[in-house]
Amino acid sequence: MSLPIETPSVKVTYWINGEQTEQRTWDGSNTPHAVVGLLAGQDAAERPEPGEFRYSGRHDGGLLPAPKEGGPMALMIGCVQEAKKANDEYLTSVIEKEKDEIPTKKSKHDS
Repeated sequence: MSLPIETPSVKVTYWINGEQTEQRTWDGSNTPHAVVGLLAGQDAAERPEPGEFRYSGRHDGGLLPAPKEGGPMALMIGCVQEAKKANDEYLTSVIEKEKDEIPTKKSKHDS
């Protein structure tokens, strides 16, 4: 028995000071499938940089088989990547706006 696979999506709702300020959803209608395996032009012989979590095609010095591309998992990864990018942009804009609204302190040397 196999379970039906629903279309993956990521939904984000932001609440600031008790007020809903933003709500977005990423799914197959507005998000591309992520590349799960090696990127175009990437060679499995090159080592990824420390802290890089992309598929490298290697493990313990040996080559790995290429992962299956496409499908619901690739869409879910794409949704999460797009949501993270939008989250970073949105929260940066909120922080910048708050910085602009806070009056700057004058130092005793500014008089």
